[in-house]
Amino acid sequence: MSRTNFFNLQWVFRHPIFIPSVVVVVYVVAAITFSELMPFNKGPDESINLDYVEFIAQQNRLPISYDERAEVGPKSNWPPLYPLLVAWISNIFDIDWQSPQIKIFWDTFRNRALDVQAKSVWFITTEDYLWPYVGPILVLHIGRWLSIVFGAATLWLVYLTCLEIWPGQIRLALTATTLLAFIPSFMFVSASLNEDALVALLAALYFWLLLRLVKRPQTIWLYGVLGLVLGVSVTAKYTTVVLPVEVLLVIAVIARQTRQNWRWWLTRVMIVGLGAMLASSWWFGWNFWFLNQVKELGLMSGLLHPLLTGGYDVTMSRLGNFLSGGEIGLSDLPEGTQIGTFSRWLQVTFLSFWGVSFGGQLPGWPYMYIFIGFVLVAAGVGLWRLWQTQLAVRSRLILLAGHIGLFVIAPFVRFWLSRRIGQTAQGRHILFPAAVAVVALLVWGLTTILPRRWQMPVLAGLIIVFMAWTSLHLGELSAFAPSPLPLRTVEQAATWLSQPIDAQFGDGLELVSFDLVPNPPQGLLRLNLAWHSLAYVNESYLLKVELVNEVGKVVSHWLGYNGGGRVP
Repeated sequence: MSRTNFFNLQWVFRHPIFIPSVVVVVYVVAAITFSELMPFNKGPDESINLDYVEFIAQQNRLPISYDERAEVGPKSNWPPLYPLLVAWISNIFDIDWQSPQIKIFWDTFRNRALDVQAKSVWFITTEDYLWPYVGPILVLHIGRWLSIVFGAATLWLVYLTCLEIWPGQIRLALTATTLLAFIPSFMFVSASLNEDALVALLAALYFWLLLRLVKRPQTIWLYGVLGLVLGVSVTAKYTTVVLPVEVLLVIAVIARQTRQNWRWWLTRVMIVGLGAMLASSWWFGWNFWFLNQVKELGLMSGLLHPLLTGGYDVTMSRLGNFLSGGEIGLSDLPEGTQIGTFSRWLQVTFLSFWGVSFGGQLPGWPYMYIFIGFVLVAAGVGLWRLWQTQLAVRSRLILLAGHIGLFVIAPFVRFWLSRRIGQTAQGRHILFPAAVAVVALLVWGLTTILPRRWQMPVLAGLIIVFMAWTSLHLGELSAFAPSPLPLRTVEQAATWLSQPIDAQFGDGLELVSFDLVPNPPQGLLRLNLAWHSLAYVNESYLLKVELVNEVGKVVSHWLGYNGGGRVP
């Protein structure tokens, strides 16, 4: 290699874009591995999100009646941007939604014969979930891959945002980005058919724009773009509906610091507001046009009804009751609600903020969570020292802490209104929208308390620990996923074995193809058989296979049930 080429290559490795790209690539590979191992519906809300996507893909529109919302299911009154995107991409592939059908354990009277683990008793895992993906299984993976893309884009925005917080501090920005990439809950959820990765992306884009606006308050177009991003984020999930409070306060502080009058503040607030209204009007307009009940309930209650009722969220229903003066929604908790305690809510929120449980087991418990506790205490001490010694950075600290605080308030209010631990104690509802502020404060606090010579080694060690913890989650997920039942329900599966055959057994079953895989070192001859059910078979078939030599003598045999007795 010439000296000139060597220096060019060295420049590539030193360029501030190269190393974040490596982090993003490693994240994408790990997230795809998570998505491949993850059983259907282990990711949060995957089954109800898939129902939403299916309706949109088949009807080419959102629901226009309450009957259609009931058909869609629990999330039918939630913002649909993510399901719309997944449905639009899925329609490019001309999906057959009827095959294969996703099988529910209790839908078959044969459930007692199926040898499935207790931890997967709702959806039956079959070989339909294996490559090549078709039908709803393909849509499931399209949604997961899309979430991974959003997660990767979020990491880039976190890196850019940290450079706004610490100009020129590439190492700190890279550390914060890498730390976020390998928080197990971020990795896991952003590999699911779930809208949280899109929310993280839009919230990170919003916060990056907000910081640029703080530095360039006279740039009018930034206010408009900020409003557009804010409006789009609300159509992905209502989580970001709290952000206008932050915008109002930040613009007010800017106006005071630059000694502007109230008209200056109001003008910019209106620009942001108009942008947000424009970007979200399609969703709210759809609800108000097709689903309002103004004639039946009056103006306020009639407009609130399609937004806050009809789904499974008790919080929204109770909020609707409050805002409408008792006209709609729930006035009290549903009968049979298990009342959770605040201490339990805090505990579960903290645990799910960082890690993911598999079958009730938390990888790394309790040692990893004790370690995280020490890290948080150390970072907190560092931030307090920073607050006391550097007055110039106080505004940035307040902005970052306040950004996290906004997203803590919303889950707490949800818990206070519904008292349900399962729905409200989910750390992802804080981590994803506040991701950049979480990792920025963590890294900032640690670098403040550590001596300069120890900063990079300690932060590198912290990243290695989180990478190892994520790998532990991956191992637990691999063990958690049940072995798929040897069952395919797509017609083309019959052609995947090399040797076609036509042998019918009774009225309900035929053998359609087979292949042989010799394994002489182990003295084995593997035989794969593809059976086709011609009717709904109500019994198991005992199968006997004989291996004969050239003179017709049986030299070996196998006797058993199809699929090891797990598939009638």
